[in-house]
Formats: sequence, structure tokens, C-alpha cells
Amino acid sequence: MGAGTASGPHVYTVPVESARTGETAVLRNPLYTAGLMTTSTLGHNTVCQLYTHCFSSYPGKQCFGSKVEGTYVYKTYREVEKLVDQFGAGLREIVHAGSDGLAIAGLYGKNREEWVIADAAMTLYGVISVPLYDTLGKESILHVLKQTEMSVVVTSAAGAASLLKALPEKGRLRVLVVWEAPGSDLIAAAEAFGVEIVTFEEIKNRGKARPSARIEARPTDIWTISYTSGTTGTPKGVLTSHQAHIIGISGINERSQLTGDEIHLSWLPLAHSIERNQVTLFMYLGALVVFSSCNPLQLFVEVAEVRPTYFCAVPRVWKKIHDILRARLQGLTGVKAALARNGLQAKLKRLHRTGLPTDPVWDQVVFASTRTILGDRCRMAVSGGAPIAQEVLDFLKVTLCIPFLEGYGQTECPGCICLTHPRETASGHVGGPSGGLELKLVDVPELEFFASSQPPSGEVCIRGPLTFSGYYKAPDLTGTVKDREGWVHTGDIATLLDNGAIKIIDRRKVIFKLSQGEYVAPEKVERVLSNCPLLSQVWLYGDSLQDYCLAFVVPDEMALPKWAAAVGLQGDFASLCREQRLADAIAGQFEELGKAAGLMSFELPKRVRLLERPFSIELDQITPTLKVKREFLKKYFQREIEEEYAKGPVKKSK
Repeated sequence: MGAGTASGPHVYTVPVESARTGETAVLRNPLYTAGLMTTSTLGHNTVCQLYTHCFSSYPGKQCFGSKVEGTYVYKTYREVEKLVDQFGAGLREIVHAGSDGLAIAGLYGKNREEWVIADAAMTLYGVISVPLYDTLGKESILHVLKQTEMSVVVTSAAGAASLLKALPEKGRLRVLVVWEAPGSDLIAAAEAFGVEIVTFEEIKNRGKARPSARIEARPTDIWTISYTSGTTGTPKGVLTSHQAHIIGISGINERSQLTGDEIHLSWLPLAHSIERNQVTLFMYLGALVVFSSCNPLQLFVEVAEVRPTYFCAVPRVWKKIHDILRARLQGLTGVKAALARNGLQAKLKRLHRTGLPTDPVWDQVVFASTRTILGDRCRMAVSGGAPIAQEVLDFLKVTLCIPFLEGYGQTECPGCICLTHPRETASGHVGGPSGGLELKLVDVPELEFFASSQPPSGEVCIRGPLTFSGYYKAPDLTGTVKDREGWVHTGDIATLLDNGAIKIIDRRKVIFKLSQGEYVAPEKVERVLSNCPLLSQVWLYGDSLQDYCLAFVVPDEMALPKWAAAVGLQGDFASLCREQRLADAIAGQFEELGKAAGLMSFELPKRVRLLERPFSIELDQITPTLKVKREFLKKYFQREIEEEYAKGPVKKSK
């Protein structure tokens, strides 16, 4: 098919339609050449059917676990079903349709079992749910409330207070359903806006007193409206059908082969499609979902307590785990250090040959301790949300002794666009599409990506029942992303490897031009720079009036002081971040990493600014999925940008 470097023994795509000018052939999962997936593997095609199936099939199995006063308390599927029906019947009484005829309610808060109970209740009782990140800014909240015309939001007491602070005046919002008993201050604040505060328990009791029948949906009906995290401005409401969500989770499970024996720790935000996919999939399988406190400082304490069999995280978290384990191995001395080096080399060689992350000898001799960071029974891991460095992923596979799946997706495609095989021998790509999609690469001439190149490259376009139905109340905007033939233009640039795997290499819109006319793709460069062990976060910036880039770096708070001491510098973390010598030294490390990765000199930052405070969701610097918001960062750090450019590029020492 005209392809790039071999990536492993698995064939991820095959052509089903001939290539047009400026495009590759249309490609599909090899198992779905005759037709795309349209139902779940069990024949279900609505989320209503998903919940009915799990409640009727696993009534006595443990469904949810939550910590109550220091002890985990569990509910069975039968107990959860009872709560869902009671809350659904009570909620349906207070949710009224907007001007477009849709009954819509919001979900706003951190992960907890009531969040999922409310979500399932909305699904089964004819309400379209709108999950809201609990870190959304005031303007984004107002935009969502106004566009959806929602009158009811299910939330926490803290969430209710945040929503009320965002309201400019009395509006359509009429009821806030809170998990906990509200305080008098919250009730008084709500009354000032004409909003009623009721508790989750009160709504449940209303439904218990006046039960009603469930409302079955059609496959093409809208199940949820998921708002994008807003890297470039106002969030967009992505319409997801029942069928799309069912196909999405079925495609994930077809590749991962999870079972009803899994134990899942729910800690990624439920407002994000990754976690929502996971929770509904595990319920569909009859597995156990345990809810985290969502306190980052408690995550690995909870992992040790829950001992999940499956763990999903974004690359930033995986990089942190990688750094901890690498430091642990590098701290060994003598015979133990030699064994660790030999074991790592042997396991990497075995991984690249067979795809197996385990070894019966080395796992006992060296890696019995490193694998326990995810508990003692984790048997599969997933990285998603952004690309992860190949070296980091390979290291994690052999030190954690478990297979990894790397996923690629976006809100406009519930589930995953692409997913790797558990026994993939080569990291650095995202595998191929699920059965609910077909894809092609299309020329991007302004960036010199062409389907006719060797290897073929271009913008990823996807089509099929797994894609979104459109943007809510924005048909013109939908038309800019989804063309007349149904192809969704993702904005991601990829290369097609020789076994049909997709390697994401760029973003079409996230580029800037330097004064000498050279284009820089910052995400590609940031992925390379993130391999620096001293780095926690990085943002690459370039000005069209300047001929070089800047890097704003949040150093790793544990690694920086140790490294500084080795070169004779002392001080607390904040003072070290003001040391220009350290910033210049990190710029030197970036140059070495860039050269090794084949980056051009103009792509690399010629000056580095160290920041003592991480990029913040609350300050609108990063999205809830931890992607940098470039335009917002530019405004926030405008003074620092001017200061760094005024200094000129760092001069290389002779």
C-alpha cells in the first residue's frame, strides 16, 4: 500500500476502496472489510440496552465501591439498579425540555458513584446528560448553561457554589441536586438566584414514592452532549448517539479482551470520554468499579488499597511513574545494579522480538518490586489523551511487566479512533481503527504532507457509525469538520506504516511561523523535549517576528534540586527556578534530545524560562485533560515572553 517503517507483526488496516487523488486508499480494520460494526458484540445498540443487560445479568455481583469513613463499602448491581430507577423517576419530574424539545440535565463534580447513578438514570428515563468538567472557567460554564438551556444540574455542594458564582443573574437554571446535605449559606445563595437546592436523597425518595416506566431510546437518538475541553476557545457541544457509544466501547473491548473479573479504579475525570467509556464498559462486562477520592496525592495510596487489574492514565502520569521507577533502578549499587541493567536490556530485547512484557526469570530477580507501584494484580494498562514517548512506553512495559494499549481519539469519536495490540513489539504508533470506523489520509500541502509520499502522510479523516452526530446548535461549525460524504477531518497529521498502523506526527492547526519563514509544530517538539528527566511540563512558543523559539518549563520538583546540587547550586525549588545557569543547561539538554530525534535547529528553543508553579487548570492555562491552551498561555506570560526575547538566544559555549 506504499508504507513506512515496519512496526510489528500485527496488520492493523487493509484497503477497501481505491485511493483518490490527494488521498490514500480507504482503510479498515481487517476484521471488518465486509461492513462496519453497527451493534455491540452482544447485539445491543443503545446505552439503555447496555444498562438493562448489566442489571439483569449480574444482579448479585459487586458493582460499585466507595470509601466511607475510611472503609470501602460495596453495592451490588441489583442495589445500583434500584437506586438508578428511583433517582431516574424522581429526576424526570423536574427536568423539562428546552426550546429544541430536548430534556437536558448537567452533571458537575468529581468522580463518585452518585455521578454514574445519575448518568444511568438520565439514560434510562429520557434525559440527555451534559457532563461538565469541575474545573471549567466561568465563561465556559455560562456558555454551556445558556446553549443547552438546562434547568437542572446534579452536582456536589462545592459544585453548586461554583455554579452560583458563575451566574450573572436569574436565568433558566432552576434546580441544583446536590450529593450531600447543603449548608444554610448555599441555600441562601441559591435563593438569591431563584434556584432550589434539593438533595440526591430527596430526588430518590420522590421516585421511590412515584415510580415510572423507563424510556427506551433509538440507536440514532442523542445519548449525551460532551463539551470539548476548549484548547482554542469556547467549548463545542459534541452530540453522541446511543449507537456511537455502544460501538465505541465494543471496539475497545474487542482489542483489550477485558472480562467481568476486572477491578477498575475510577480516577480520571468522568466528564472526559475516556473515563466514561471505561466505566460503562466495565458495567457492561459485570466488573467492579471503585471510585477514587480524585486527590492526586492519594492516588497511589488508593491503588495499593484497591489493587486494580487495569489502569489507565495520561502520558504525564505515565512519565512520572517512569521517572520514579528509573530513579529507583539507578539508585541500586553493586550486584543489584548490574542485575538491573542486564534485566532491562534482556527484557527490552524480548519485548521487541515477541511483544511480551514478561520474563519468568528477570521478573522475579529484578522487577518484582517495580511492578508493585500499580498494585500486585494489575494485568493491563492504557495510555491515552496524548502521544507518549516510545522509550518511556517500552520502559514501563518491561518494569511493570504488563501489556500496554496506546489509544488515539477525540471527543468527536466516542471510544477510540485507533488502538494498539496488547502484544505490540514496537511502540511509537497508535495501531489501527476499531470496527466502527474507516479512515484515510488526505494531503496537507501547506505543511508538505502528501498521501503519495513514501511513507504516505496527511490529515487523518474518519467515517462510520462511531463518529459524532454534529455540534450542538452549530450546523455551520459541524460542516467545517464533517464533510458531505460523512468524513470527519480530525486535524491530526499521521503517517501510514507498512503494516497499516497509524503514527500521529503533528496537528494541522497547531503550528507557528518564525521570521525566517520556517514552520514549527510545537506539539511534535514538546513530545521530544518531554524526555528530559528534569522536566514536569513544557510549553514551546514562537513569535513570527523572531527567528527562534522559547520554552517555558516547569521542572520536576524532586529532580531539579538533586541535579542542581551536582553542579554546585543550592537553594529551595523557587530560588533554583530563578537560576539562569540551570535554565541554560536545560536548553543544552533540549538541544541534545532534539538532535537525537532528528529535529531541525530552528525547531529547538534557544532560550528556556523556568517556572516554579505548574500550569494550572484553574488559571485556564491547561485543559482538564492536561493539554496546554496556547493562546491563553501567551496572554498570561506576555511579559515573560518579552523579557526572554529581549535577552537574545543563549550563546553556545566554545
